Amino acid sequence: MEYSFDIIKTLFDEKLIILFDDTGIIEKYGNKFESLGEIVDGSNTSKKVKPLYQVCSAVALTKDEQLLSI
Repeated sequence: MEYSFDIIKTLFDEKLIILFDDTGIIEKYGNKFESLGEIVDGSNTSKKVKPLYQVCSAVALTKDEQLLSI
């Protein structure tokens, strides 16, 4: 485990930037799946409530300005 961390450490400098994206994936055809929430679809003019899965993703920006999913 420590060996893996040493490799990852070389990708970053002292100004580590981590970005979080809290979003949702609309599930058009499902309505009885586990952990399904609801959202008003702002991209649609009808503003209907739709089922969705809440998702949070995180990425780090390396010193070479590449995104690394964490």
